[in-house]
Amino acid sequence: MSSAGDHQPNIEATLSAAEKKVLKTFEGREDDTLTPGDIQATQEFTSQVEVMNALSWLRSKLLVNLKEIVKERYTLGKEGKGFLELGTPEWIAVQALAEHGEMKISELGQLLGKNVSIAIGWLRKKQWADIRKEEGETILTITETGRGPCRGGRIPINRFSSFWYKVWMRGRSKTSTALFSKPCRYGKEL
Repeated sequence: MSSAGDHQPNIEATLSAAEKKVLKTFEGREDDTLTPGDIQATQEFTSQVEVMNALSWLRSKLLVNLKEIVKERYTLGKEGKGFLELGTPEWIAVQALAEHGEMKISELGQLLGKNVSIAIGWLRKKQWADIRKEEGETILTITETGRGPCRGGRIPINRFSSFWYKVWMRGRSKTSTALFSKPCRYGKEL
């Protein structure tokens, strides 16, 4: 006579063909961690969706463990590639000011186009330039602080303004990888 605690359900009878294929992937492996892509390639599933559905059911039956690893990958957007090649607007402006000593905002506008106001904001914030009005014209003059970065050539990336860094990283994306480990039930390996 068996007690209720001795009875273990026949798990295999509840498994679909796809779930059995997934579990078969773990047989005889030393490495008990697989990605859905690994399982798909090994068992010749038609799609990763099919693998994920089977894994989802196996997870609900407590036959696999899931560990999700999110990896962030950063790529430059179109604007960021331009900044990498030419420099940020404030860097271009401080170099022009270092060369000329001072410039009218209208001249800087011809050089920077739509980015002139952003460059001026950062020049002021970083104290790289002084601004004054003279005969109806707004004039920027480079400061000693502004001359400092120009002595080393190209500005290092860590000196980019935070705004342009965010623009630079606009093309970033996240990828997610799910890892499934060796099946077990009630503390015993299947």
